[in-house]
Amino acid sequence: MALGKSAGKLAGKSSHKVVRLSRTKDQGDDVLAELRKRIVGYDLPPGTRLREHDLADEFNVSRARIRDTFGILEERGLIAENGQVNLLGN
Repeated sequence: MALGKSAGKLAGKSSHKVVRLSRTKDQGDDVLAELRKRIVGYDLPPGTRLREHDLADEFNVSRARIRDTFGILEERGLIAENGQVNLLGN
């Protein structure tokens, strides 16, 4: 799902529609894959602040699931500890 110019809206009110995730596989994997795709594809440019509550609403998952996903993205160097998207390669 390309965000284009609306990527900055993730910091506030999101214009994204709710993403329906498959119930047959782990939703955490789906959330991780989608956020990774958005970061690597620069749909979420470096410096974009990811908001736990907004993403939980968008993906229709718990905030705990989003926190877990943030931990994985942080371990992989894709986001900073403060929840901002890192420059790739940093």
